[in-house]
Amino acid sequence: MPKTYPVERSIIILSDKAIVYKYISHLQLWTEWISWKPESDKSLKDTFVGFDGESGSAYLWDGKTKGKGKLVLDRLVADKYIHYQLSLNDGAFKSEGEILIYSQGQGSTKVKWTDKNELGYNPITRYTRLFFKKKLTPDLENSLKKLKKLCETAYEKNSNHSGKS
Repeated sequence: MPKTYPVERSIIILSDKAIVYKYISHLQLWTEWISWKPESDKSLKDTFVGFDGESGSAYLWDGKTKGKGKLVLDRLVADKYIHYQLSLNDGAFKSEGEILIYSQGQGSTKVKWTDKNELGYNPITRYTRLFFKKKLTPDLENSLKKLKKLCETAYEKNSNHSGKS
């Protein structure tokens, strides 16, 4: 059994890279498209640390249903790439990920999201973490679909506004 597992999903978004990058690099906007956001947990408290769109910015949450979590953007390259570190329940579960964006021509952007988890050497932990992979795969897919809708709507509004001069 491998020591790490990657989960990778991608989508084509009919939007400029700059709009897509804004949504992936500003953690306060993640709450609009990320599937990990539990609407059912009324006890959830969100905290944002640092400056959106900059390395070191963080999204922290704490709730009865989802527990504690922390997502930190640690590397960003404008209109190209973000890298993050994710920690759940005081480090009991950790992963890292990246979201890459590629121009596909006029007004079209490919988004590739990869999340990797270090399984360690304990065989029981390795098997347990494989269940996370099964849950994470649809989470990434659903999040990317929400991101697509938001970015395409923003791009359409921007294009319609620009054309009315």
